[in-house]
Amino acid sequence: MWKTFYIKPHEIGVLYHRSDFKKILTPGTYFYLGVNWQVKTYDLNYPEANIENLELLWRNHSEELQRHLLVVRTAFNQAALVRCGQTWVSVAPNQLVAFWRGFIEVESHVFNLNESLELPAEFVQQLRGIYLSGIQTFQVSEHEIGLLYVQNNFVRPLEPGEYAFWDVNRSVAVKTLSRILPNPEFPLEDALIQRHPEFVAAYCEIVQLQNHQVAIARYQGKVISILPPCSRKLFWRGVEVEVIDISTETKLSSRLVTELVSGLPETLVLSRNFLHICEVRPQNIGLLYINQEFQTQLQPGKHAWWLFGRSLQTEVFDLRQQTLEVSGQDILSKDKVPLRLNLTAGYRIVDPSPRGMD
Repeated sequence: MWKTFYIKPHEIGVLYHRSDFKKILTPGTYFYLGVNWQVKTYDLNYPEANIENLELLWRNHSEELQRHLLVVRTAFNQAALVRCGQTWVSVAPNQLVAFWRGFIEVESHVFNLNESLELPAEFVQQLRGIYLSGIQTFQVSEHEIGLLYVQNNFVRPLEPGEYAFWDVNRSVAVKTLSRILPNPEFPLEDALIQRHPEFVAAYCEIVQLQNHQVAIARYQGKVISILPPCSRKLFWRGVEVEVIDISTETKLSSRLVTELVSGLPETLVLSRNFLHICEVRPQNIGLLYINQEFQTQLQPGKHAWWLFGRSLQTEVFDLRQQTLEVSGQDILSKDKVPLRLNLTAGYRIVDPSPRGMD
């Protein structure tokens, strides 16, 4: 008894005899004697060859199969990309997959994940807009810097551009920071400073203060941050930092008072929590107390002191002559005649300091 098999022009067949592989059949008509022959056909419009027992067949019949199949095997530390015409397929580690040759152009690219998780630029361009399992794509805009993290550990910065990474068996993330903002919130800032000094040196200004120092950070001449003692902070390069020793410079200079107190409203908002401010108007005098001890008199003007490590108190007195009126006081004269008196008194403070009151 003869069996006839017809393989269509867009198909390919796998011939079995009693479940044993015999050969690959290309399009055409075939005749075989006996009832135990069978053919399984595959549509070549779908290049991936989902052949049963592929591992065993490849081991025993690789010479026959490789004429018709592109076989891709990945090790535990490898992944692959396969292009089938205009379609791309990703292959995870520890996989054996096959694709039919000839009908649609196929090519494969194997990547060593121990060497790099990043795909070369030519693949990033070709994969633009395509979702593939095991691959993540990222866009870093021209005003940003990307921070690449693998398994939540910082790896390296990414300049503006398009990127793609394998994320099989591990997590890959990119956190973008604006370069327009000079003092962004760097993720895990202490870890970047301690474990990645090369990144800090290349991209950042680092401010690290002792317990007797404060710092003023300026960008393009504008105050953007005030740092208290013992603080540590990263800024992008280009930020100017002024460090002040508050053990010797408790009071702000007139330059800093003009900038931090009398300058832009947003600058005062930054500084007011760090300063004790006293304004003495004309014809007034101020008294300064540090840690509840009198220090000095304050002349008219604006004064400011750094608050850290001390308590400050100021009082302001008007030196102009003041008038005190006492009205409606009823008294009796010697002759028992009721009188109602109004009293007006003038006074002026000459020396309001504790020394003047002794």
